[in-house]
Amino acid sequence: MTHLRTAGISAMIIVVMLLGALGGGTHAGAQGSVQFSIQPDRDTGQEDAYFTYTAKAGDTISDEALVISTGSEAVTLKLYAADAITAIGGGTAFAGLDEDRTGVRAWVRSSLAEVSLTPGGRQTVPFTVVVPADAAPGDHIAGLVVEAPPKQGQSGGVQTSVTERVGVAVVVRIAGEAREELALGGICLNQETGSNYFQVPVANNGNILSRPSGEFILQRQGGSEVFRKPIVPATILPQDATFLRIDAPADPGEGRYTAIVHLNQTDGRVAEESSDIRIRDEKVNGCQATDAIPAATAVVLGENVVRDEGDGGGLPLLTLSLIGIVVLLALLLIASEILRRRRRSIAR
Repeated sequence: MTHLRTAGISAMIIVVMLLGALGGGTHAGAQGSVQFSIQPDRDTGQEDAYFTYTAKAGDTISDEALVISTGSEAVTLKLYAADAITAIGGGTAFAGLDEDRTGVRAWVRSSLAEVSLTPGGRQTVPFTVVVPADAAPGDHIAGLVVEAPPKQGQSGGVQTSVTERVGVAVVVRIAGEAREELALGGICLNQETGSNYFQVPVANNGNILSRPSGEFILQRQGGSEVFRKPIVPATILPQDATFLRIDAPADPGEGRYTAIVHLNQTDGRVAEESSDIRIRDEKVNGCQATDAIPAATAVVLGENVVRDEGDGGGLPLLTLSLIGIVVLLALLLIASEILRRRRRSIAR
């Protein structure tokens, strides 16, 4: 179970939903007065922590989910279907209520839009999965999500709004050719503000869920090994992409390195990537350009960014950005001063 609680600034509502490695029946609460979860109804025969079906194009499937309150207050939860996306580091998350990513959310339908629970209560939620007649072979993933009303509060004198939501995955596999096709992007290193991790873009260009395992190796250019770490299995959704983050056990130090990643697919094939990494004395975020790619939406092929090709001699991207902001502020102040003087002149 995953605790989901995030704060937004002012009137903004920031909703976070994380479902680790296609687990199901996530749970919200622990710190607040409202606690709730959603999971398969065991009485209907579902044994997994999430819903899984093998179907044909045009099929209709009926099932039930179970929404449970473990809190001390009554609560009314919004209920809706959401498209599944790959979380950073792998695993399944869900898009927002009105966010269209893959369109699979339209397959999952329920006659209920809200669920009202008494303290410690539970309610069965019937739903159907209507598979389109033109559904392609492979895995199609959505989720059933329950969401609590926003909670207003303050943090450090700033008005905040907190929304809790949890969901359970609905995986539909359409019979036909099943293809796992991982692709890796260029590796980078983030050492800014105390960070010390390597970031590996990975895409699943196949049509089924991939749970690869593998290994990360850092070598000094010249061959000596600095460290190696296993990559534990992490679910990558089909036709989606994310970043794997590998924590370095220590600062490798200034110099030139080669980062190597091997990811073993379940079909026995291996996806590999090797990137040159230049570490300078200044601790910077070498993944800034990579971070600009929206995780779980970008196709990383062709996006192999942040490779240090040499000393460069140019200013870091962050420095250039800060200079640009300073220049813009200075221009705004100058324009404001000119306008103020003109107004004073007119008033005279």
